[in-house]
Amino acid sequence: MSFSFAFGGRYGKLRNMAKVIESMTRVAVGDYIIRVWRNEPVLDGSYDNSDIKNACLDGQSLAIDELAYKVSKMSRVNAVEVLYPNGDGVLIYPEWP
Repeated sequence: MSFSFAFGGRYGKLRNMAKVIESMTRVAVGDYIIRVWRNEPVLDGSYDNSDIKNACLDGQSLAIDELAYKVSKMSRVNAVEVLYPNGDGVLIYPEWP
């Protein structure tokens, strides 16, 4: 089921109630999962976050905290989550909203 269909076609009431719109990108880096939340100008579901994916894959040689810091400094990033192999993790906010 698509996101659009699940929320009443073309985002239904979500479009009217959205004050902050974020995309979420998930990237596997070795044994870790990095999820990045980023501000988006419109609610349309077609966000190009290839720069985040490329930065994560290019930074695989970095320590995981250095990689999370690097990604947190990218354009429009609100939060970076690092999930460890055991399922625990940490959520990093470059700035508190």
